Amino acid sequence: MDVDKFNFNSCLLDILEAIAEAHFVAIDLELSGIGRLPNKPAPPSSCNAEEGKQSLQQRYMETKEAAERFQVLQFGLTCVQEHSLHSKYIPRTYNINVCPLVAERLDLDRVFSFQSGAISFLMGHGFQLDAPFKSGVPYLSRQEENTIRQAAADREKVRVGHADITLPEDDHEAILFVESVRNKIKEWEKQQPRQYDYINIAAADHDVDPFMSRGLNTFQKRLVHQLVRSEFPHLVTASKMKFIQILHYNEERESIVDTNRKNRLQEQIGRQTGIRWIVEAMIGGELSGMDVRWFTTNPFGQPAPYDVNEAAIRFGKVKARLRHKKTVLVGHNMLTDLVSFYHTFIGTLPDDVEVFKKIIHSIFPLVVDTKYLATHQCASNVSRSSLDELHDEIRNQTFPLFDPPVRHSKYLGSRPFHEAGYDSFVTAKIMVKLSAKLYPLIQPPTLREAEYMAYNTRSLLDTDMYEMQGPDQDLAVSSPPLEPTRLNGDGPVAHVEREAGLDEIFLGLADQGDSWEPPRLPPNFVPAFMPFLHDPFWSEYGNKLRVFGTGEALLDLD
Repeated sequence: MDVDKFNFNSCLLDILEAIAEAHFVAIDLELSGIGRLPNKPAPPSSCNAEEGKQSLQQRYMETKEAAERFQVLQFGLTCVQEHSLHSKYIPRTYNINVCPLVAERLDLDRVFSFQSGAISFLMGHGFQLDAPFKSGVPYLSRQEENTIRQAAADREKVRVGHADITLPEDDHEAILFVESVRNKIKEWEKQQPRQYDYINIAAADHDVDPFMSRGLNTFQKRLVHQLVRSEFPHLVTASKMKFIQILHYNEERESIVDTNRKNRLQEQIGRQTGIRWIVEAMIGGELSGMDVRWFTTNPFGQPAPYDVNEAAIRFGKVKARLRHKKTVLVGHNMLTDLVSFYHTFIGTLPDDVEVFKKIIHSIFPLVVDTKYLATHQCASNVSRSSLDELHDEIRNQTFPLFDPPVRHSKYLGSRPFHEAGYDSFVTAKIMVKLSAKLYPLIQPPTLREAEYMAYNTRSLLDTDMYEMQGPDQDLAVSSPPLEPTRLNGDGPVAHVEREAGLDEIFLGLADQGDSWEPPRLPPNFVPAFMPFLHDPFWSEYGNKLRVFGTGEALLDLD
């Protein structure tokens, strides 16, 4: 699904729900440049790393400098739900152009670069360079938000306690201006009754033609503020575009003005935050600054026929689920994406790669790099590890089933590699299918008997059903309800299909007692599900980023 600034608000609640329900989330970023990479030979075909390459610290610093220089142009997000009842995985993919422009008047400016080679590459794959600027979704990092709030607080301090200007005796123009304003205020206060409860201090030509008037300049406005503050403490000033309005002090009104000023700033920040609301949902951040009314707008920003109360209920449920959720993050060759992700949406990158590791691990306890999954100890027998090559390796693998809903089926009939949404979709698919393919090759000796049967018998029965129905049939239609079976004392509940004959299998195993041994698996057996996220499998394959071209060849986040 393509998401832009026009439909972002109406899609946002659906995206938050998808993150809350996700088994894992896969991301991909497209950037305006990738930095300077050292000239180096291709990764070795053997499992042994070459020597004499960059250190991880050197590569990290190079990647950090690129993230600080170049701009994220597109953000791909695929939220994958594990559907135990129907034995399949349901991906929901969002392709989001990222707008680097700051639309609101927030005292924030960004400077970024474009690398000709990177832009030529993206445009060669169909990327529309103007899309981020014309229809991209805005964003605001946590650090940028803090900077804006601090600037607003500083402006308020200046407004309240601005140092007085001392006019030199020879500045006759300024002295006459101040005297003129003083006299106007005194005359207005003497009026009984007053025609208006305020007086406007404007430029001399304002009364002749207010539309063509140049208005007061900044220096003159400051002199008016200073005069009222020092000589008329019972009055207050309100700065307008071309003039200063002076009123009698009213505590209730001033309180309302102060509240409105703060609310205006909050609304501006909320709208500019944009994509970071998605990131906050992923990292367990604060969502209280979101306005439920955003969810009830149509793609044109107009109110839609949608119940605000219903949206509030859905949003409350989402926040409750996300409050205790730790998102499992998946990417491909993801050091660059992780560094740019953090810099763009969170804040300043540390200089030490060890500090960066700790930060990432604290917000994402489990990170999976599908490039590492494919190349670890060469266990997968995959000689190629680029995203499109890996996709070719697993695209004809039937199980586990990977079945996007209709609204998210954009990529079923096309292969737009280097579109961030598609790359995140393919990354998620590789995560599911490759981990399931590797699991029986690595883990069976350590599986407990019940877990082994619950996990693998289910898949054997699924295979039989698939062969009987044919590949075009929906297994979910004929699959009977599943009954939850706990695999161990404190682990999660797994679902085991109650097919005809399964009870007899387990009864027969029970009769064998301690003499039972796992049955021999058929050749090229692949389970119906990827390894459980609490499985020891992920101790071996999780939290390790493949970094070819360095002496270490990987970055261990643990």
